[in-house]
Formats: sequence, structure tokens, C-alpha cells
Amino acid sequence: LGSVLLSSPHTHTQAKMLRVCTQMVRGVSMPNRADHGIYAGKRIVYGWKVAEDKFTPKRTTRKYLPNVQTKNIFSPTLGETLRLRVTTKALRCMDKAGGFDEYILNTKDYKLDSQLAIELKARMHLKLALDKVAAEAVASAATADSTATPASTPAAAAAPAEPASKAVA
Repeated sequence: LGSVLLSSPHTHTQAKMLRVCTQMVRGVSMPNRADHGIYAGKRIVYGWKVAEDKFTPKRTTRKYLPNVQTKNIFSPTLGETLRLRVTTKALRCMDKAGGFDEYILNTKDYKLDSQLAIELKARMHLKLALDKVAAEAVASAATADSTATPASTPAAAAAPAEPASKAVA
């Protein structure tokens, strides 16, 4: 079920729609590569570079790009190491949340603001749900074995009963 959700042919279209909607709501521009990494709300900011001339300060436009680093991050929930592009702010947020999995699972989708992060969150929720179902199945099988009566177990049925005459002597 999870692979069906994540391998949808409309993922690119959904990512584009999500980006357009967030731009409309927030009024900011996010780089397209932000959908392929975890940027934690950081975006391209435009500003001025002002020359240090007292009399006629010349201004030229410039843009400030987010500080993006490529990191290998281990996810205990998924049991694999992921090579991700993350901003330094996202790394600080992960430290504050208590780890990568806690950051992804406990952050709301609109704050993650990344198609990759939302897909990872869905994979983690699916894995946790499957692990929970498997643990419940093992626990129910263990309780079913422990509640069985001793006479109905194969070992008790195979053991011969002692005659009463030997028990008295």
C-alpha cells in the first residue's frame, strides 16, 4: 500500500501544485530543488549589495541562497541511511527535536514544505503501523499459547500417566 502511495505517477504534478499553493499563501518563492531536500522553511532572499562610497552609494541586486549541505542521515524507523540535501537550519531543528525521525514525524506538513519530507513522513508512518500490527500479532500468538490448557498440549498428551499402585508404594 505504501509503495502505491509513493510511486504515484502524479507525484511531480502534486509537488508542483503544492509549490504553487504555498507560494500563493506565503507570497514567497521556493527553489524547485527544495522539493528534493529538507530546507526547513529557508528560501531564496533578494536584496541589495551597497557599495561603500560616502557620496554615491551604488546598489546592485543580489540574492542570498540557503546554506544547503549534503548529509548522510540514518533513520532508525526506516532502518536505512538516507543521502539528503538539508539546510543548516533543518539540522538544528533535527537536533532540537531529538533526531531525524522525531523531526519528520512531529513536524506538520506545511512546515516541512518539501515533497521529499512529506513522502518520508508517509513511509515512516506506514512502517510504524506495519511494525505495530506485527507486534500485536506476535503478542496475540504468545497469549494464545500461554492460555492453552496443559492437557491439550502435545507434550502432556504424550506423557504416560503413572499407575496409582506405584504412587502409594
